[in-house]
Amino acid sequence: MASTAASISKALANNLNRRGGVSAAAVASFQAKCLPPLPPYFSSSAAAISEPPLTSSQPQDKQKGSRWSKLLLFVPGGITFGLGTWQIFRRQDKIEMLEYRQKRMDLEPISGNILAPSSDNLDALEFRRVLCKGLFDEKSIYVGPRSRSISGVTENGYYIITPLTPIPSNPESYLYVLFDVIPCNLQEQIAPVTPVEVVGVIRGSEKPSIFVPANDPSSGQWFYVDVPAIARACGLPENTIYIEDINENVNPSRPYPIPKDVNMLIRSSVMPQDHLNYTLTWYSLSAAVTFMAFKRLMPKKNR
Repeated sequence: MASTAASISKALANNLNRRGGVSAAAVASFQAKCLPPLPPYFSSSAAAISEPPLTSSQPQDKQKGSRWSKLLLFVPGGITFGLGTWQIFRRQDKIEMLEYRQKRMDLEPISGNILAPSSDNLDALEFRRVLCKGLFDEKSIYVGPRSRSISGVTENGYYIITPLTPIPSNPESYLYVLFDVIPCNLQEQIAPVTPVEVVGVIRGSEKPSIFVPANDPSSGQWFYVDVPAIARACGLPENTIYIEDINENVNPSRPYPIPKDVNMLIRSSVMPQDHLNYTLTWYSLSAAVTFMAFKRLMPKKNR
């Protein structure tokens, strides 16, 4: 409406000027009489609509939220750096564990006459070599299936765990010792009942992963070594000593069951070199995500 009135006024003034000239005062008087006054919101210099003033807490909350959002950018870098540092400690623990096993394996073999099933220090005896004499029992436990690789050739079979019982009328033979050899074809059987001398290493039960099925003694299915459970299944005390055979004097005509490789006893599924590789990987990821966080916070002109 205001623009229309102004247009009419301007056109009228121009028309009067062409007809003989009219003073500016006359034009102003005409506008004041004929044109209605402009409402306040149609002012020629309209004032900008101002927002309500911010309270003092709003800027503080905004700055606090911005500060936390910036700090969150560095959380992934901190987590990956912590994981890399944790792998350093894990590597050192693994080195000490393998050195401990090697030192115990280098000790002289223990005479089996001190390894009664009632021994209370079986954990302290783990990875000690032992010399045992006795007779193999006819019943055996098959654990597996398992596989082993020799010169790039993979063989599948089972662990065989067989009780070694005392030799009759021989007080120097040893009682209730479990004997383990790997791997073995199911068609192969333990040698006939004759006195034997076993050189082995004292071991404990295996710790299966979440992917290994549970043992089922009632059906004779064993997927990992559980010494107390296997001893019960063989009619032996639960604290029966478990020994892995490392005797290298194998009869070529009867290679199975195969004794355990000594080098495998002092190995671990994750070796120190693996922990070192994990450390470098985590530290590299930490450096990368931290650099990206700094890059994100840099001003655009600096980028």
